[in-house]
Amino acid sequence: MANIAESIKLLGILSSGRKYKAKELGERLGLKESSIRYYIGILREAEFQIEAQRGAFGGYYLDKKSTTNIILKIIDETL
Repeated sequence: MANIAESIKLLGILSSGRKYKAKELGERLGLKESSIRYYIGILREAEFQIEAQRGAFGGYYLDKKSTTNIILKIIDETL
C-alpha cells in the first residue's frame, strides 16, 4: 500500500508543472533518491509521462497533456 500512496504523493508534486531534482523530491517526501527513481518507474509503468532533463536546470517533470489522457482513460475503464 505504501507504494501506491508514495506514488500518488509524487504524482501530486510533479503535477505542479515545474522540474524537480530527485534530491528535492526525496526531501519533500522523506525518501532516498533511489526510492524516488523507483516510484517514478512505477508511475511510468502506469503510463504517466514523467520526463527527465539532465543538467543544471534539469529534473523530473510531468507531461500534463498525456497525464490528463491517462486519467480520463482510467476513469473510462472503471465505469
